[in-house]
Amino acid sequence: MLDSGIPHADDVTNSGNLVDSNLELVPYQSDISVDEPSSDSKALVPLPALEVKALAIVPLNQKPKRTELAQRRTRRPFSVTEVEALVQAVEELGTGRWRDVKLRAFENADHRTYVDLKDKWKTLVHTASISPQQRRGEPVPQELLDRVLRAYVYWSQHQGKHQARGASKDPDMNRGRALESGVAV
Repeated sequence: MLDSGIPHADDVTNSGNLVDSNLELVPYQSDISVDEPSSDSKALVPLPALEVKALAIVPLNQKPKRTELAQRRTRRPFSVTEVEALVQAVEELGTGRWRDVKLRAFENADHRTYVDLKDKWKTLVHTASISPQQRRGEPVPQELLDRVLRAYVYWSQHQGKHQARGASKDPDMNRGRALESGVAV
């Protein structure tokens, strides 16, 4: 061990793959060269000085720019009229048939996808089940939220039965079957 408190390379003991030492890490000094090791260097292994020209300059956190075609859609909140159309379509068609709901109630609404409709339905079910004080966003009439809960309960009980029975793709046929069984749609 040297008087400076920094161990010499001979003081490091190698036991198998593990190296036992109490070495202190010291910053690399850029003026050290391999040809001329400096006597005042604290580096264990002398390395050649790095040239600034050799380093690449990479911008930090720069995301690739989106092309015009791949830009995000702007968020458009549902209007009360759209929510009413969604609830009516789900009352007739049920959940899980979002493409049919889109074709029936939102055929001309190019800004709404069937995934948007599914997500809005899920949000409406949640909104209808929490207290009015906890609700955010544009208020939805309580009468509409009551219809959401009724449709949610109905379709969660009957969805599997209708599909298992071979429900027709014609929604009027399904409505007729539901009415025959004594259940109002």
